[in-house]
Amino acid sequence: MQEELFAPTGTVDTSLSLKRSDDLARRLVPITMRDDSPDALPPRDIEQIAEICAEVDFLAGGAFSTAYDQFRFAEMLRLDGKLDGVRVPSPAVIKVATIIQSGNKLHGRFMGAAERYQTDPFPAYIALSIYVRAEGIFVTNMGTLSSPRTLRIRIWGQPFCIDTERDLTIVHPVCGCCNYTMRVSARGALSISFSRPSATKRCTRSGLEEVSPSRLQDGGLDGEL
Repeated sequence: MQEELFAPTGTVDTSLSLKRSDDLARRLVPITMRDDSPDALPPRDIEQIAEICAEVDFLAGGAFSTAYDQFRFAEMLRLDGKLDGVRVPSPAVIKVATIIQSGNKLHGRFMGAAERYQTDPFPAYIALSIYVRAEGIFVTNMGTLSSPRTLRIRIWGQPFCIDTERDLTIVHPVCGCCNYTMRVSARGALSISFSRPSATKRCTRSGLEEVSPSRLQDGGLDGEL
């Protein structure tokens, strides 16, 4: 994985556990569950995931990373598998990974929440561990104004969205899970705010700088927010 993914994408602050990364361990933000609704995952179960991942390579959601590294990985996906002129996975791999596999099946995890907040149940639209915005007007973590091909990858503590139609990538650092409606509202607001950006920020290790949106398409930036 280091040779085929981390090195080509420049994600040098990413690891599958903390046992080989003292630097990441010192900067760790603990996962905290803040959703006590009836259909939520048990808070202690979520917090234990982080404890387990610190000691073992837990591939089902156990990566530790930074906003900068997450953004570079997301940009690689937005640019169809290529970053800074380097081909990482092939376009065929990206295509297969982002095709909806769940059909029109409803999102079972949020059925109870949808009923509680008087909204219609909505389709899951899941690809290979990736959520896809798809067509339609319904409750979505990606926001109503996101384009149909928008992708969302949910990692404990740091989800990111990729809207290829608008050449837009958003990394949303958080440290755990809050209430269902708060999550949907916050990310929906982000999609509205960034749907037609007039300017953006370049994310570098030394800070942020203003960047013209026209530069988003060249694939040569270190990262944008």
